[in-house]
Amino acid sequence: MEKVGAFTERATTEGEWRPGNPSTGQQATPMLADWFNMLQRELLAVLADAGITPDVADEAQLLAAIRGLAATTTQKGTVEKATTAEAKAGAANKYPDAAGVHEAFNQHGLGAFAPDISDGSVDEKLYGGWWTVRAGTGGVDPFQTYRLLVLPHDNLGAGAQLAISVDGLFKFRSREGSAWGAWREIFHNANQLALGTTPDSGRQALQLSTLQFADYDANRTYTTGEVVRGSDGQFYEFYDRDQAGTVQGVDPTNAANRPHVWMAWDGVKPGSTIEWRSETLPEGYVENDGAEISRADYRRVFAAHGTTHGAGDGSTTFLLPDDRGEFKRGWDNGRGVDAGRTLAGHQMDQMQQITGSISNLNANDHDGNAVTTGALSVILSSTAGSAFASSEARVESILLDSADSPDARTGDSTYPRNNAVIYLTKI
Repeated sequence: MEKVGAFTERATTEGEWRPGNPSTGQQATPMLADWFNMLQRELLAVLADAGITPDVADEAQLLAAIRGLAATTTQKGTVEKATTAEAKAGAANKYPDAAGVHEAFNQHGLGAFAPDISDGSVDEKLYGGWWTVRAGTGGVDPFQTYRLLVLPHDNLGAGAQLAISVDGLFKFRSREGSAWGAWREIFHNANQLALGTTPDSGRQALQLSTLQFADYDANRTYTTGEVVRGSDGQFYEFYDRDQAGTVQGVDPTNAANRPHVWMAWDGVKPGSTIEWRSETLPEGYVENDGAEISRADYRRVFAAHGTTHGAGDGSTTFLLPDDRGEFKRGWDNGRGVDAGRTLAGHQMDQMQQITGSISNLNANDHDGNAVTTGALSVILSSTAGSAFASSEARVESILLDSADSPDARTGDSTYPRNNAVIYLTKI
């Protein structure tokens, strides 16, 4: 489409219509057939694309065509916004059904020309784009016939695949390395009522069901391990101590529902040990006090530790590590600095050996001839007024007491300066 100035020089500098002015001799823009024919063809093309047959008696066809092209729920796969009057009356936006989604693909050139896959090689299709699978193999394929969107990840292959069946079923799977994960259903038009009573509420429930860390919803059914944000702003994990598998309508902010159902979530991997400096233990942790605990109730700790610290009764319980009063030392693991150790093995306190000797010593030694080595020494003294000459010396005594060392701190064990802490395990 062009302005009239593209058809005649008798137009404004902007190419638009201009009036005539006899007093200045300015000629008006002529009514050109070429311009009106162009305009007519443009308008008729809008009707044709909307599937409307021109009718000389219908003066609302252009409006109907624009509305139809702008938003319909079944032909173009777009969202039709509620009018102001509809919104005030409580009407929701209209969302496309499965046929509309497929039609949207076709309208954008994504569906009609998608290459076919008919040899069951879905796992090998690693290039990004749309594919049409005509007949699934029943093995790796989620449906018999569907469109497949491959989302590239990197040069190692595809990162994800989205499959859409002809009846509106959506499934998704992701790829890590060389292995594809399982197909997961994310939406189906037959489940609309299960997701919500209106398109808007159904769409909202769909979004919540596929997102971790969303706000807690009492109407949702959560599965073991899901993380939500409570009304208090804290994140909670569905710990599921009793292994019910799912939960609904149990508020995580209610302390009575923790930690056996919900548990405060802080991102720490179960079985990890942390250092704590308060006698009030945080939720979701147990003290490393050597206690015998249930393998079922603390299944995640047992999965990480096993019977490393003790087998308990051999079937239903196991032991936590006992870190009370103990220092930690990195496991040698073949380095040779602390050889012969096993992981989690206990080691008693020890001092490096200190040796010394005194020789050439006798009771009448007054010549100072005693010989010492190592950590020992002798004190030689003169005995004034004795039978010995004042210049003569003899060994008077031999003493060893580390407490007599300057600023010595002695006791029944050896240890460095330290601070007392509590070691905890994440359950």
